[in-house]
Amino acid sequence: MRRGCLRCSAWGRFAAGFAMAIVILVARPEAATSEGYRHLSLEGRFVKWPQSAPHVPVQLTFALATRPSVDEQAINCRRVGPVDGLLERSGLGVADFQLALDVALRRWEAAANLVFVRTDDEDAADILIGSQIDPDGIAFANLTLSETRVGPHQLIERSRLCLNPFRRWKIGFDGNLDVFDLVYTLTHEIGHAVGLDHAPGRDHVMSLRYHETRSRLSAGDVLGVRRLYGRRSGDGPRRWAVSTRLGAAR
Repeated sequence: MRRGCLRCSAWGRFAAGFAMAIVILVARPEAATSEGYRHLSLEGRFVKWPQSAPHVPVQLTFALATRPSVDEQAINCRRVGPVDGLLERSGLGVADFQLALDVALRRWEAAANLVFVRTDDEDAADILIGSQIDPDGIAFANLTLSETRVGPHQLIERSRLCLNPFRRWKIGFDGNLDVFDLVYTLTHEIGHAVGLDHAPGRDHVMSLRYHETRSRLSAGDVLGVRRLYGRRSGDGPRRWAVSTRLGAAR
């Protein structure tokens, strides 16, 4: 099976401050739109997760890595380790990471016809999230594509998200751009995992640069993901309780 991979969201220091750089292998990103979003494109085709019908929710499973996981064909996140190794330098625990992830997932669920369900099966999960075993940059996403095409879209088969354990992490904005907000970072990386590229301009969660001026999805972020999966269909059961500690980052 052909495997297409995506390298995105390596945050590094530029003269103007922190920025996210995206490098797509054999890829042609959509031209910047005036509506505040871009869709990812690989080999001339946009990418998305399978959807049985336009108004049917796309259910994606996700797992937190509890052991090393290796995907030799991945460009990013080839070796992913447990989440707890990510947090030791920042004084945070796995529970803090889980709450930050819950907020990030719920943002995308509220925006579009997506449903995220946690699984303990790390090998079968649609999205695996963990710590970089080979630290590089700030955070990355890797997409594996299937052979299946539906209309203009190549279908996503799996995704891996990994964060650098040698960076410092926090929950919430405090103006210190040397320490990265987990909620913002995870929201951004999940955006890549579901098919969004970096948005044009600065006032979006999917913008190129890390900033602490917007914590919620912008109108462009929402429109971009809705163009892929449609509006949210009804109100499903709430699966997570969110601590008020995360209020500053919502």
